[in-house]
Amino acid sequence: MSHQSVSKMRKIVLLAICLFAFYNVKAQYIGVKAGYNYATLKGDVSSEASFKPYHGYYAGVTLEFPLSKLFSLQIEGIYNRRGAQIKSDRYGNATLALDYISAPVMARFNVGKGINLHVGPQIEYRIDQPNFYFNGTEPVTRVKSDAIDIIDVAMTAGIGYTTDAGWFFEIRWVQGLTNIFEGDEASLISTGIANSYDFKNRTLSMGVGYQF
Repeated sequence: MSHQSVSKMRKIVLLAICLFAFYNVKAQYIGVKAGYNYATLKGDVSSEASFKPYHGYYAGVTLEFPLSKLFSLQIEGIYNRRGAQIKSDRYGNATLALDYISAPVMARFNVGKGINLHVGPQIEYRIDQPNFYFNGTEPVTRVKSDAIDIIDVAMTAGIGYTTDAGWFFEIRWVQGLTNIFEGDEASLISTGIANSYDFKNRTLSMGVGYQF
């Protein structure tokens, strides 16, 4: 196993330990979930390029702290893969796949039998070194990983339904609030894929989980 893989695994294990520590102290409900990410990047794309959605996924754990019958605080630890498919007229195609550990803190409102609305911020830490390159040149045109910020902040809103048996289903919209690119990085600028490099993550997530 590579040093990078070991480092990534340590971060995931540490996050899981912290979440279970919270659970042992106070939480009344713990859950596990997984699902599909329909992801893209929103920004000022140049006339020589196009951005299309990336099909990603997520998996993680949830800790719910009920404060009343109608309101709960929900803390989550999620592994997220998102990104975009990019096409450049000059350099060919590229897949930008980004792996994050996400930590949403959600206000959860129980509005009907089994139905809940949830909204809140989340902070994300990129745990990979993206293999970001365009395949239309020889050698390929590669963008350095330093061109992508390691921290992302987003706002999340969604709706969920929980059955009496503990299964739950959710749909969420995740809107990035911070620029994912380091806009002055030379290898990124040289691709000419944007007029300005202020791009934000945008993701529609759909998933299923089980609450114990």
